[in-house]
Amino acid sequence: MDAAYLLKVPRSEVTRTMGCTDPVTVALGVARAAEALGRPPERVKVDVSVNIYKNAIAVGVPGTGERGLPIAAALGAVIAESREGLALLSGIAPEQLAAARALVAQGAVTVDYLTDTPEVLYLKAEVVAGDDTAYASRWWRDARKKSWPS
Repeated sequence: MDAAYLLKVPRSEVTRTMGCTDPVTVALGVARAAEALGRPPERVKVDVSVNIYKNAIAVGVPGTGERGLPIAAALGAVIAESREGLALLSGIAPEQLAAARALVAQGAVTVDYLTDTPEVLYLKAEVVAGDDTAYASRWWRDARKKSWPS
């Protein structure tokens, strides 16, 4: 077999990431939902499968000195930009970290695990600001915004 051929698949499947992929995936899902929302979220709710939860609940989140999914979700809400993909936690600015910590301290971030999910690795992120709600699910590819009348 040709060496170039053997490297083709890994090169097409491997992507740059920053830190453990489970908390970064949560941050990315929330960031995608926040993009769809179009303004800073006031509340963040994340539901994940048991597998993501157990793999990420005690993992350090790069650039924060903290562990777990709440800070990862809050950072996604603050960053609100998904173009960096799984590397979105690279170069977190001090003001972004402060804003994320404030969201967590206010109790505005909840992360729950679901025992019955449609996929082994499942994520649904929902962000709310005023009467607007946006969510991202199925690996953040599906992001939508819904405005509710007052």
